[in-house]
Amino acid sequence: KDGLRFLDFDTCLTGSEIQICHVPAKGRMAKGDFMELKDFMDKNPREVIVLSFINAAPGNYEHARVLLKLMTDVFGSLLWMPNAPHGILEGKWPKLSELIEANTRIVVLWGKRLFASIYFQQKGTAEKDGQKKIYEAQYISMEFMTAPTYNGKYKKWGPQELADTMKDFCPREKENDKSRKPPRYFKRGEGTSLVVADVYLTATRRPISISSICIKDLSADVNSIFYNDVDLTSNPLMQMQQNCWDVEKHVFIVSGDYVEYFPKHLQTIGRALNDMNFAKYGWIGGSLKLTSSNTATSEAELKDLIKKLAGLPDISRISIEKSSGATAETSRRLLGDSYGGGG
Repeated sequence: KDGLRFLDFDTCLTGSEIQICHVPAKGRMAKGDFMELKDFMDKNPREVIVLSFINAAPGNYEHARVLLKLMTDVFGSLLWMPNAPHGILEGKWPKLSELIEANTRIVVLWGKRLFASIYFQQKGTAEKDGQKKIYEAQYISMEFMTAPTYNGKYKKWGPQELADTMKDFCPREKENDKSRKPPRYFKRGEGTSLVVADVYLTATRRPISISSICIKDLSADVNSIFYNDVDLTSNPLMQMQQNCWDVEKHVFIVSGDYVEYFPKHLQTIGRALNDMNFAKYGWIGGSLKLTSSNTATSEAELKDLIKKLAGLPDISRISIEKSSGATAETSRRLLGDSYGGGG
């Protein structure tokens, strides 16, 4: 069960099937990976995952249609279908417990190319049928909802330049300092609070207009800095999160290349970020062992017992998962509203 919960798929349309592609490289057909994910979700009914589809070739109407049908056929009701007018989520992000209870545990974020195809396809169908609201209620645009760190300079920077830039990605107003302009996502009065940390660099192919590609050796240089767990206080991701919090932003996704070569370090940094997030926002998890003489047996009684032990005003933020024997696994959040992201 230990592992990633955010998966980014680069896809292409090959004939009438969706294939996993990354620039010139073509891999397996997507259906096999989707079926593997579905099997994992069926066997782990309290897990929530996020899928993103940023890069797509060609990313046109037919690509979007085939991909949507494949996802619906494989995942069915597991897909979370929010109210998101024009790609922007209405209201707050749901709590994990709400997604689990509703069994809509797969959250999908769409890149601009596929989102545009989906949006106008749904919009055209809805207007043709005289139901103008249908296309506004299903799909989330990643570009509209998040602030990614990636930009054109990723092709020119070195690893340390990337680390220094990421630390100060979230704008901090400094007295008499007009040298830094905040990213367009963070202009006063608009934008988002959710940040995607793109932890990789790209090497430009020739000619430049073709594309940029990721290189294993370059990723090793980047990862050795960002996943350095010797001194967590100087780790750029830890510093970035703290600096973003200072201006009410939140790093909720870390995206990298070749991370499988850094399993121990990645796990350490991931846990450290989670610990920092939980401490910041008041999440506490634990186990409660009950003796046979304890009369609290129903979920309502257990929640009431935990509320009294913890001194909470109500049971609204208490969730319970019973394990084998007389143990109840508990998780609760003490302070604040629901937040759109994990560690």
